Amino acid sequence: MHEFSAMQSIVNTILEKCKENRVEKVEKIILAIGKLTFLGKEQLMFAFEVLSKGTVLENANLEIEDIEPEVQCEKCGYTGKIEYEDNELYHVSLPLFRCPKCAANVRIIHGKECVIRSMRVETEDEP
Repeated sequence: MHEFSAMQSIVNTILEKCKENRVEKVEKIILAIGKLTFLGKEQLMFAFEVLSKGTVLENANLEIEDIEPEVQCEKCGYTGKIEYEDNELYHVSLPLFRCPKCAANVRIIHGKECVIRSMRVETEDEP
């Protein structure tokens, strides 16, 4: 269910921007979503379909790109990818990741984002 609430927030943000910019119709939306959000693409697509009905977003093509996890170690300076498993428990709380080089705690620098990358729209003609 957290996919539905996440998509509701995304749709609300897009609809606000569409209203501000006098958008008549949205043709395409590209989202970039971090893999560490553990949001399911199929569930997001379904939620978008439901939430976009009767709005300028209805029938828009939705593309979802993955953002791979990346971490930074404050002890040895490692910056890069990290191995992890997709465990259902992580949908509630993320595990404590360790540096693959020195086993110290790391800071997540990519992988938890949810970004509206771009939109293709039709706007009202100004008088």
